[in-house]
Amino acid sequence: MRFCINYDTKKIPVSYQMMFVSLIKRAVSTYDEDYFMSLYQYENKKSKKIKDFTFCIKLKDYELTNDEFLLKDGLSFYVSTSSYETGLYIYNGLVKLKEFQYKNYELKKSDCYLVKEKQINIDEVIFKTLSPLVIKDSNNTILDVNDENFEKELNYLANNIILSIRGKSASEKFSFENINLKRVVVKEEIAEFTEKTGKKFYNVNALNGLFKLRGNREDLNLLYKTGLSFRKSQGFGMLEVEGV
Repeated sequence: MRFCINYDTKKIPVSYQMMFVSLIKRAVSTYDEDYFMSLYQYENKKSKKIKDFTFCIKLKDYELTNDEFLLKDGLSFYVSTSSYETGLYIYNGLVKLKEFQYKNYELKKSDCYLVKEKQINIDEVIFKTLSPLVIKDSNNTILDVNDENFEKELNYLANNIILSIRGKSASEKFSFENINLKRVVVKEEIAEFTEKTGKKFYNVNALNGLFKLRGNREDLNLLYKTGLSFRKSQGFGMLEVEGV
């Protein structure tokens, strides 16, 4: 399930990921508290389980000034999920939530609609990143696309996503080919990082662009719908099918 919510707003922070995580949390919790708890809580602690959704932001007309995106025509908020149930709760919650306040930023819902998903019917597909891709190794180090362990760690992450959501591992190993992935820096505001370093932003080295992935078509469809990246439920790793 894939959908778009358009919002009227004059500005958002350059480090906007957590703003939209908070939006999803507010929407789901006000719509159904029990379902919110099932997504984000486990035995009175924050759940670390991989979420079955991802999202991206499309800014229509903007300029970047003083760590803020100044917008002339609002923004579009896209959500994608492999779970129809999760999609309904997020969608219905967002539709019901007409306005949202985050710090000194305000979103006003204008309209919403479902987005038609593509179906992957072969075992090789070209993906375009709609939100940045982050791949890490076992030492929690973010990998460049040219790192010799990139494909190995991508497989490890993809398998964990599929196992967590479907309950069984990927049917076969994925083969990765870089087409045009380029490094981008995502700025994030993390209180603990700021307290420790005195720096306002934590810079995440991520990747945007095109890549080819070969594997089982059911596995490819699941990754397309649920996203492929570390922290994908925080606005990383949303994909679009560009070609086969």
